[in-house]
Amino acid sequence: MQSGFDQEELLRKLDAVDSDSSSNDGITSLPSRLPNSLLNTTIEHWWKKDPSQLVGILPKGSSALLESYFPLFALCMAVNVPTKFLNVDFKELVYNPHWFKGELVQSDYRLVHRNAGPLLIHKRELTGSEYLEMQPELIPRMQLLIGIANDPESMRRFVASELINKGTDFNVSRALSECDHLSEVFPQFIKNLHNDMDLCLKDDKSTSKLFLSKALHRPNVLEPFQPTSLSVLNFSPENYAYTLYEMFNPMLLPEDSGRGYEIENAFDFLAPVFTIIFDDMDDTTEEVNLSHGVQIPIEFYPQLYTKNALEKVVVPVLEETDALRNTNKLKVDQMSSLQSFQGKQISSFLNSSINYLEEIPLGDEDKSKELVDTLEKIKYQLSNKKREMMADYTETQRQIDLLSFEGPSEKIIDLAKQVGIIDEPYLLRLVVFSPNDYIIARGISADDGNTGMETGNNNLQYIRNIIEFGSSSLTQEELTAQETQDITKSHTRHASETPILFVYIKKDHIDAPQDILASISENETLTNFLKEEHTTYVNYKQSP
Repeated sequence: MQSGFDQEELLRKLDAVDSDSSSNDGITSLPSRLPNSLLNTTIEHWWKKDPSQLVGILPKGSSALLESYFPLFALCMAVNVPTKFLNVDFKELVYNPHWFKGELVQSDYRLVHRNAGPLLIHKRELTGSEYLEMQPELIPRMQLLIGIANDPESMRRFVASELINKGTDFNVSRALSECDHLSEVFPQFIKNLHNDMDLCLKDDKSTSKLFLSKALHRPNVLEPFQPTSLSVLNFSPENYAYTLYEMFNPMLLPEDSGRGYEIENAFDFLAPVFTIIFDDMDDTTEEVNLSHGVQIPIEFYPQLYTKNALEKVVVPVLEETDALRNTNKLKVDQMSSLQSFQGKQISSFLNSSINYLEEIPLGDEDKSKELVDTLEKIKYQLSNKKREMMADYTETQRQIDLLSFEGPSEKIIDLAKQVGIIDEPYLLRLVVFSPNDYIIARGISADDGNTGMETGNNNLQYIRNIIEFGSSSLTQEELTAQETQDITKSHTRHASETPILFVYIKKDHIDAPQDILASISENETLTNFLKEEHTTYVNYKQSP
């Protein structure tokens, strides 16, 4: 490990790395550091003014649009589930002043697999095929991101997307070269991430369970369900609806086939990290005009679309809703009858008869009054019956609304909790409108079980980062949950020119701050790296 640098030595090394990096730029590719970009600024721009700010991710540029989403996903994991990636100590994370640009110095240690399991040994001790063993390139880079995203003393203002992207494997590179949409590429990156972590594990607890959900499909009820694994669920712009649930419903809610509700699609297992992509528009995209945009929930319950939930909650609710709708249809028919020509004739006859008897009594005045009273009573009973029927109709409609899946309603959520389908919600943790504009959440609401939209004492933050392309401007602002939803609505009124990435994480899988700091402190190599990073900052501050 290198020790701290004095100012003169530090600047000399910075110039050397810049010179080496610029000489490697290909003729046909855009340079990773554009003029006036933050990565090309002097050292004083590298640091935060407020240590509580979250480190930002600088995208490479428009030529690397899709891959610039990878580090933002990595940052979301670094903030929310970092302890999963700190179980391995790499023995050496070589510090150099330009590490944050992705310029890492290769360690002398290699991961090998022997009878005792995965081991980190010095390259001098490698034998035979151990020279060829695949290395978990992403995980050391992920650990550096975890460190500066969570270390209270870290003053690092930003890192380049290359910090993560230079660690991706051949399959990711091939997907980037062959595919046009993020939803086609992103599963390869997630696979790369969990495969690299699994290389480091001694037990059989695969990291893939953090990301891979299992879905079930059958073309008809006569055939068995076929399982498939997925890490990303994507929607085209034509699938936009007023709520996220309304986008899921056509795919996953069963339809009445005449023989009852038959389940054809469902989730079997839901991973704690649930990733959704709204595809960007292309030449075939139909015009999308959604006046209010898509309502993205802060708390999401994809558990409602599991096979167990569909059988125990959804189908019974749909059947109950059908019965209520049939009841209301009869009420509408009855009310229509009262409002029909015949119904109006009866009302007209009663009114005209009452008026006639009041103006021209029939002989005995008492008998005329008695007859008028009888007609008035009939008129009142008819009017009262209309009001009762309308009240019954309104109440039944209210019950139907309480069983709606557009939200879904609190009643449905409560039903699912009662039968053990739902335990914890999935919380919105990341929204990426483009690599230059994203919202990331950290912390959770202090009010357990609510949406996080309340005010008061809680450590939940929604942080919006806006990076002006080609400039040295990186703006952060803290948002409320409602503001996050409103901004998302404004970006989903029309088809987006860039993919929109959403990441939900199950609440009980989000690491507590004290657990994160404990895991970092237990990783001696990462802790030493962070100390050297802090020394670099202190030396800069103490320089003339």
